[in-house]
Amino acid sequence: MLVLLCTLTQFFMIGVDSDVYWGVVPENVRTYTITYSNSDNYDYAALFVDGEWVTESTPNFSDNKQVTLYFDYPWMERAPNTTLFRNIQANPEPRALRSKRIEQGYLDAGYTMLRIDEEVIPVNRRDLELANRAFEMMRRNQTENTVTGDTSNLHNEDERKDLNARYPLVRWGSHGLTLTLATLLLAYIYKKY
Repeated sequence: MLVLLCTLTQFFMIGVDSDVYWGVVPENVRTYTITYSNSDNYDYAALFVDGEWVTESTPNFSDNKQVTLYFDYPWMERAPNTTLFRNIQANPEPRALRSKRIEQGYLDAGYTMLRIDEEVIPVNRRDLELANRAFEMMRRNQTENTVTGDTSNLHNEDERKDLNARYPLVRWGSHGLTLTLATLLLAYIYKKY
């Protein structure tokens, strides 16, 4: 089942590498707790100035310097925000706290952390439920095909003969049921028109 989940995860994430966990702000980029001058609200973001990520722990720019905030919430999309440096205060966020905050954010947003080798991939719990449901449906279908006499997946003639000998009633019963339903449907159509 783990193989199926890994396969489905890779299918849903075609073209996405291990940076999916960190989002638009790479793992090695410093993040800050951003407070705003006229508000009690705060955000977690990385600063982008003059085409480069800001790496200093205490950035020192002029008040009129334009900075772009790349919000550090990889489980939801938020557009970057450009503002003047005087409108914000940036306090560095420790890297260990960032990692714990991001993992908790994914969990709170309905994700499960799927660990494959050295990578951690966030997968939406709903997607996992759908994958489990698909796996169950596939398993039931294979079981039903074996019981109803579908011998297309059996490899040799002896297996086919053995299956037909053990389940003739089920096999012919399913054919009879199909013919009965078809007859009833035709009778309904004939009466209707």
